[in-house]
Amino acid sequence: MDFLYPAIEERGKFIQLTSYDKGPVRAAWVPEFLRDWSRKCVTLPSGAEHVAAEVQGPGVLTRLFVALPDWWNPALYREIALRIWWDGEDLPSVEAPLGDFFGVHHARYRQYQSRLFSIVSGGITCNAPMPFAKGFRVSFTQEGRLPVPLFFYGLGYYELPQAPAGALRFHAQWRREALARKGEPYLFLEAKGRGYYAGLHLSTQNRDAWPLRSPLEWPFPRGFGLGHLEGWEELYIDGETRSRHQGTGHEEYFNTGWYFSDGAFTSPDWGCLDRSYLTGRTASYRYHWMDPIPFRESFRGILHHGVGDLVPADYSSVAYWYQEEPHAPLYRMPGVRERRVLPSLSSRRLRY
Repeated sequence: MDFLYPAIEERGKFIQLTSYDKGPVRAAWVPEFLRDWSRKCVTLPSGAEHVAAEVQGPGVLTRLFVALPDWWNPALYREIALRIWWDGEDLPSVEAPLGDFFGVHHARYRQYQSRLFSIVSGGITCNAPMPFAKGFRVSFTQEGRLPVPLFFYGLGYYELPQAPAGALRFHAQWRREALARKGEPYLFLEAKGRGYYAGLHLSTQNRDAWPLRSPLEWPFPRGFGLGHLEGWEELYIDGETRSRHQGTGHEEYFNTGWYFSDGAFTSPDWGCLDRSYLTGRTASYRYHWMDPIPFRESFRGILHHGVGDLVPADYSSVAYWYQEEPHAPLYRMPGVRERRVLPSLSSRRLRY
């Protein structure tokens, strides 16, 4: 996928846009040193869109950075919405809760480094190349009830004399099924047009009342609280009715085995950030950067939750792909209430 980057000598001028001086002018009574320091960040008001960048002309966006005060409200990772538009389109090509887009699973900050994203020492970054021909727009919206102070951000892009070769644009979409339906797989991406599937961040939480079932079911299919991982992925390309990409289980898709047997790890293109029998949670990612999956007409990706889709579970994910515009309308992201993270030891364990 290196074709997304222009050659070094063709990258043009590099420009950085940040939160510096993007907020309101501080009152005169505020001490001067505090006024100067506060120019570095903004406060996201509740319910109002903050436009971080609105750029005209061709180029490639290569860095998106955010730092926020999550220590007082980790729910901010699900409350703040990130949206990106390319080339003057009416519909955003990127729409996701801020944390999930960067790989903050279950609204819980964990450090990791990968090819496209990193969360280290308080900063979260995306370095996926995002080409554009006519411009781009990036916005952050705090959709929760409280404003977000001390919000820092930075965007870096190459301003080019002409549009990058190729017509593919970066897309990212968040989906969630708080209760995966019995007998129905979880749909993590449905795209129409021509493009490449590039990867997935997946958060799961078991909601199965497995200790109340027969002990004979505890090892299989209940998996001692992680039985939903027995489900596998299926990818349908260009209207296929039978998947030519037939998986064998969640952990195998993420290049691991035995329910992520050795726990958390990270690598450039796949990793596991959480796996707990106590909470029933997993957090994992895989990028198809070295093996992008092309489609010419459509792409549909599903994950089964347990054998026969019989294990109740909460699934949320961000899928990443490149495709030609215009794209079909994205899955409509629900409101904050429907995005909230369930307690890790939920009393609402279910029996299908």
